[in-house]
Amino acid sequence: MNVADVGNAVQITAQTANEQLSALFVSAAIIIVAGVVGGIAAYLTEDKATFPAGVSSRKLVARYLMLGLVASASMPLFLSLVRSEIMASIITDQHGDRFQSYLVFTGLCLIAAYSARTFITSISQRVLQQVQEAREEAKDAKETALDVADERAAEPFSAAKLAKLKGDAAEFTGDATGRPNVHLSDNEKAVLRALTRMSFRTATGAAQEAGISRMAVGEVLDSLAEKKLVDMTHSPTTKRIRWAITPAGIAALKAG
Repeated sequence: MNVADVGNAVQITAQTANEQLSALFVSAAIIIVAGVVGGIAAYLTEDKATFPAGVSSRKLVARYLMLGLVASASMPLFLSLVRSEIMASIITDQHGDRFQSYLVFTGLCLIAAYSARTFITSISQRVLQQVQEAREEAKDAKETALDVADERAAEPFSAAKLAKLKGDAAEFTGDATGRPNVHLSDNEKAVLRALTRMSFRTATGAAQEAGISRMAVGEVLDSLAEKKLVDMTHSPTTKRIRWAITPAGIAALKAG
């Protein structure tokens, strides 16, 4: 690349930066003007009988203007929450429709300013909802990470340990309560088979290997625990609740 090309590239970059800065200034101006106009419109169309007694018109106008400005200034946040590309179109002008985006943005800011109280309440609830969803996602991700760590930490049944379990299972003709026949559903059989693979399993790991949902496996494990076919244990690394098959579970699986 020669000096001329470098100079052209720098010039283009500078021009783009100036255009984007101008777009930001215009957007800020739209927010302010729309906030003021929308706030005044809301004040003029409000039923005067609803105004609190003893409050001057000047204070009421100032209140409506402030609400309008806050609502209008919240519009970029709202557009981000709904994943709209209007602001990106204004700043980058990728598709050459910046002017149209200005018009849409102006209209949205006016509407937000006019219905400021409702809009601010709505966007506040939406933000809180997304924060809660983000927390739930982070919690689920943490749970998944712990499950993965425990699945890796669990030792596969050695031939000797599995033989001992099967030997202990010979004492049972059914479950640990002495019932001669234990009815096992297909899901229960699948979960028991998954538990014969490792010294203990997470509910998630058992569900994945058994081919059932994470929600359903909880009921299956509770049913198996009630029949004394699995034991609740704890991971030696994370100390979280995990599941292990019992000799009665081996016997029931073999009989089933």
